[in-house]
Amino acid sequence: MNIQNKPPHEPPRRIQVAPKDNVAIVVNGLGLPAGTAFPDGLVLNQFVPQGHKVALADIADGGNIIRYGEVIGTAKGAIKRGDWINEDNVVMGKALRPYRESRAWLLRRSSGAGGCYAVPADAGCGQWPQEGLGRPLGPAQRFDLV
Repeated sequence: MNIQNKPPHEPPRRIQVAPKDNVAIVVNGLGLPAGTAFPDGLVLNQFVPQGHKVALADIADGGNIIRYGEVIGTAKGAIKRGDWINEDNVVMGKALRPYRESRAWLLRRSSGAGGCYAVPADAGCGQWPQEGLGRPLGPAQRFDLV
């Protein structure tokens, strides 16, 4: 029997991180076959591998894919509730490079009660932390300068 058609050996489980997420992660070992029904009425339209996303609601072509309460991509074509979300039906946004590669950061001491801040090296004098560019550092935190 193909694993994609095998009935689950445990109740179907998924993780939805934030209430406004329109996708969840299937956590059952070996994934879940098409036709698997969750207690809330969600029925899988295709086999969904373990660790992969499933649509919790219909998502229109170009609609936002939301996970962690944040947009992680847009739908490439209409996605139905219960569909497997994968690279074939999602356009992912460009990933931001880690700050180490994209921007130089300096450690600066605030003149106020704010303590130390990690700030972009190219930030003007009046831009941090008032404009949200600084990252406050607590006494126990370590910041690696590169």
